[in-house]
Parts: sequence; C-alpha cells; structure tokens
Amino acid sequence: MKKEKAIYQGVTPSSKVTAESKFRAALARIIDGSALNVERNAQITQNNVAREAGVDPSALRASRYPALVMEIRDLAGMARADVGSMGHKPHRPRSEERRNEKQRYQDMKRQRDHAAALLASADSEVLRLMLRVRDLERHIEETSPGMVRPQVTMLRVPKR
Repeated sequence: MKKEKAIYQGVTPSSKVTAESKFRAALARIIDGSALNVERNAQITQNNVAREAGVDPSALRASRYPALVMEIRDLAGMARADVGSMGHKPHRPRSEERRNEKQRYQDMKRQRDHAAALLASADSEVLRLMLRVRDLERHIEETSPGMVRPQVTMLRVPKR
C-alpha cells in the first residue's frame, strides 16, 4: 500500500534519492559561491536551493525532504547570525568587488555623458532664444520708429 501511494504521488524511492542529491549539490554550490542558476553570493534559502537545482521552488518541501530542509534552515540561520554579529555582509571576492566598481564607473560615465548632452542642448536653446529676442527687438525698432520704448539690456551672446 505504501509503495502504491509513493508511486501515485509521483515520487519513488529512487527518484527521491536522486532529487535529494541534486538539492544537496545545489546547496553545496551556493555555500561555495559557485552557483550556476542563482546569484553567486545568494542567501541560503529553500527557494534558492531549489532554483539552483533547476526545479520549481515548491518541489523542495519539508514533508518530502525533512532532513535537508532542516539543514538548509540551520545554515540560513547561521548565515544571518554571522551578518548580524559582524554588522556587515561576509567578505566578497575582490574580483566581484572590482567588477561592481567597474560597473558603477561605467554607469557614472553614462550619466555624465547624458548630463553633458542635456547641457549642450540647453545652451543651444538659450542661444537660439536670445537671438530670437534680439531679432524681435530689431523688428520692433524698425516698425515703430516714432515710439519711445524703454531701453532693455540684453544678455551678451557667449562667443563660441
């Protein structure tokens, strides 16, 4: 009867061992920081272990793999305790830090270039408007010579 129930649920003893070994290998990769399917320094959680094993997170249940789930929870608790006691995350490899610094540098360069383009566009628009004001003032002077109008000083057009 038990064997039929296990087959009915789609889990046979041999597939359970194979699935558990996949989960354990995935857990080892996450601990080592050499994960393939999740971020390299991902937190140790049931969902991340399942994702690293390449299966749906709902496949790793405490009812199916109680010892493994307890081990994952213990490791996750220890990792949280390490972060809490030190006040910061565990040390990341220098190569990853350098990669993050390079990425931030590239992002800042893009932002700088974008800001410079906006500034150049604004400068050209200001210049265009200043020239338009000058032309309109000349037009007013030419069309209304007898009118006395107050003297308006215009900003100097920057030389380029």
